[in-house]
Amino acid sequence: MRSLLATWKPPPVHPYSRSLIPLLVCLIAGISFGFWFPGYRILAYVVVAVCLGLIIGRIRQRHTAFLFPLIFFLFLGYLSIQPWAAPRFPSRHITHFLGNHQWKIVGFVDTTPVRTGERTKFIVKIETLEEDSMEKSKPFPVLGKIRVTTRKKHLNIDAGDRISLTGKIRMIRNFSNPGGFNYKRYMAYKGIWGTSYVSKNQPVKIENRTDKGIDQMVKNIRHHISSLIEQSYVVRRKKGTKGILKALILGDRNDISQNLREAFHRAGVGHILAISGLHIGIVASTAFLLFSWALSHVKPLLWNGWTRKGAAILSFFPVVAYGFLSGMSPSTQRAVIMVSLFLLTFLFEREHDLMNTLALAAMLILILHPPALFSISFQLSFSAVLSIVYGLSQTKNFRLQKKNSTLKKRRSIRNKFFTFMLVSFFAIIGTFPLMMLYFNQVSTVGF
Repeated sequence: MRSLLATWKPPPVHPYSRSLIPLLVCLIAGISFGFWFPGYRILAYVVVAVCLGLIIGRIRQRHTAFLFPLIFFLFLGYLSIQPWAAPRFPSRHITHFLGNHQWKIVGFVDTTPVRTGERTKFIVKIETLEEDSMEKSKPFPVLGKIRVTTRKKHLNIDAGDRISLTGKIRMIRNFSNPGGFNYKRYMAYKGIWGTSYVSKNQPVKIENRTDKGIDQMVKNIRHHISSLIEQSYVVRRKKGTKGILKALILGDRNDISQNLREAFHRAGVGHILAISGLHIGIVASTAFLLFSWALSHVKPLLWNGWTRKGAAILSFFPVVAYGFLSGMSPSTQRAVIMVSLFLLTFLFEREHDLMNTLALAAMLILILHPPALFSISFQLSFSAVLSIVYGLSQTKNFRLQKKNSTLKKRRSIRNKFFTFMLVSFFAIIGTFPLMMLYFNQVSTVGF
């Protein structure tokens, strides 16, 4: 992502050229109001319907409608967060079966198990519950997800497997620290409403995942790459290298020790271990340069000005492929969306505005998953990119004025090196307040 941003030149700003930004602001405001003041769904539905009708009417009359779209996105954001801010659970939802009761739980593993020390955690999408204390009890269908924790070291299960386990389903609780991390809300945004702890002889796999689609093919490729990493010469010689390589290539951080993680975080480079804009940007930049070079040798494309357009279209495929290969975590999804939208702007003849592209990416993510607004990674990602885009636009305008006033031209390599340095500087400046707010620490190594 940094490589793409470093080569970007700010286009001239015209009136109404950034119309997506006020819409995004209204959407964010609506999600925020919906979170703090939930429960007014009927009023919001009425306002959304009225605004939609007025917008359609203005379009038919070929008149501009500036105020109504803003109100529409404001109340649309309010409605979008209501399933999480004021959820309405059906009678068979898992929230009605929390407590000290022992249950026989049958469900599907929803995520790849994650090892943290001696424990293994994974998410189960519950299919049925059955009372464990009664001999002739019958299983009944239940909706919802729970997080399961076990001390079983060698857990031979994976996402998609059907399992059976016995345990109590507890309510998720927050820590007692005032102003601390709201763990209950964090899990609720993921659709997880309970936790269960099972013994070492649990869980029991009922059946393996049977589908042989794209997911299984990606899983096999990930397993093959993981095996190649474990068998490599460098991994066998240097301790800790295996976990770092798996994290950088596959997004798998299970083999990274806690001490090594803390060392990365103290150095201010902990984001490198999570597949995000940095990694997706490197893939996109490399693919774009290679495809541009290859297509420049095709004369029909060169004559018709389709070299960059073709390279942008072709670069989209390795970006998406790497996203799936790395596990498509939330941070990876955001990076893929942002980079894909940036690549698609090459298809238009006019100069693209990164501010509009950034606003469009944020809108798309928030429409698909409104709770992402309260995610720390979402806030850090967009604050960093926003700071980079705005900072580079200001410095390049200043350098352009200085260049016009002098006859001597700076060297291209020196300019690019200076731009890459500025990208890191503006990224740190943009995330500085959030790092202080959430983590109470800031690393100055990046400066």
